[in-house]
Amino acid sequence: MLDNAVIWEWVDSLETVVDLPTVRSPSPLPRPRPTKRARRGYDDANANDHFYDPAFLRTPPGTSSGRTARGQTERSRKRDGNALDNEVGVVGAGATDFSEYPILSVPSKQRRRTPSPTKPSIKTSADLELLEKPVLRQEPPENPSDVLPADIKSLYYAIEDATHQEGIIPKEVREQVSSLLGEHATRPRFFRATDSVGGTSAAEATLSRLRNIIETAKASVELGRHETSWNHLVHTPMLDLVFGPGSHVTVEPAMTATIAKNSIPRLRRSEDSETPQQPSSDRKKVDYVIAANLSDTTLQSLVHTMVLDMGVSGQGTHFNQTEYLPLRFKPIAVTIETKVTSSARDPLLQLGIWIAAWHERMSHFRAFRSQAVRVSAEKRMQLFRTTLVSVPLIMVTSFEWEVYFACDNQSHITLYGPISLGSTRSLLSAYALVASLEAIGHWVRTTFCDSIKSWLLFDET
Repeated sequence: MLDNAVIWEWVDSLETVVDLPTVRSPSPLPRPRPTKRARRGYDDANANDHFYDPAFLRTPPGTSSGRTARGQTERSRKRDGNALDNEVGVVGAGATDFSEYPILSVPSKQRRRTPSPTKPSIKTSADLELLEKPVLRQEPPENPSDVLPADIKSLYYAIEDATHQEGIIPKEVREQVSSLLGEHATRPRFFRATDSVGGTSAAEATLSRLRNIIETAKASVELGRHETSWNHLVHTPMLDLVFGPGSHVTVEPAMTATIAKNSIPRLRRSEDSETPQQPSSDRKKVDYVIAANLSDTTLQSLVHTMVLDMGVSGQGTHFNQTEYLPLRFKPIAVTIETKVTSSARDPLLQLGIWIAAWHERMSHFRAFRSQAVRVSAEKRMQLFRTTLVSVPLIMVTSFEWEVYFACDNQSHITLYGPISLGSTRSLLSAYALVASLEAIGHWVRTTFCDSIKSWLLFDET
């Protein structure tokens, strides 16, 4: 057993390290503070976690009988400053140079992100040609009736008469209108006999409302009102004036109505793709729609039954290309998109996507209906050659109202237009607009509803 004096002599022989080098963190990243202090194992081989090099330790000397007691050892530990300085010098010479150890750094993990496939998008009206059933715009010829289908010609003629100011003003307010515009600004052909209920009082009420709409439209331009304000203060009052109660036509604000996923028009197949893709423009919205009011009719019963049957088969419980509840059972006949003059948005893009989605949804109904009724093989072949009814698409830019006729050509959809409907700029043009919208309402109640009956094989029930 070692003597105490020998042990103390060995302790005194240990080199004293005055200044320990600062050990820098091997990682520049901040370390999270643990909730518990980690226990350090004795077998940790990390050199940076040790403050002494094993070379510092000396082998304790052997036991000597000549050693004195502990008191002598304590006296020998009191050394002068020179001895301490010399020993410090020895330590500096024999100590491990920590600066030679490389500073370890944690390599940053660079994640290679796999680029997601770019989803094709329809950004302009020119891109509508990329659809599986392209939507093509065509300027109307000098005589549009030469190219328009039969189901839309009567409407075009009525609009043409209205924009030429033929019989657009009730004769009951002739004196008031002549007083407002001046005797030389009116012509006998401007006036017509009133065929609506109310006579003079109804005509005077219409004149008053039109004047208010015109003044509000002019103020909206001067104040730089946003599109939403135009819709609320100008366009909605105009539509309500024409399609009020008893018109058998429903005007529905559709600003929040989106295209249903099962109706999104698909892009045409590319050379390296076997299946058509859906464009990223599936959320294009419009401002208003004009739908046929089918309440208490046999067509309404058929539409209601088909919508529920389609829902049971997993194809959506909606008749149109949108799941918007107010339009669930009402066939959309006319679509309206509005904008202000300063807007860079292309309203024809929204209208084109919307009508392409409507064609997509109507094709689903035709296919579903053809399987539900018994038809001959010859009749079934005729169904595939039948075109869908042409419909008006209205574009409103501040004062001006214009229409495009979306005509089905089986392989593509042609938009003929724009054709003026009138405007809210002046009293005469406002009366022309009223007459044009009234003609559209009459067309919806007659030609459109008859065409939808034919498309749904109503006579085959």
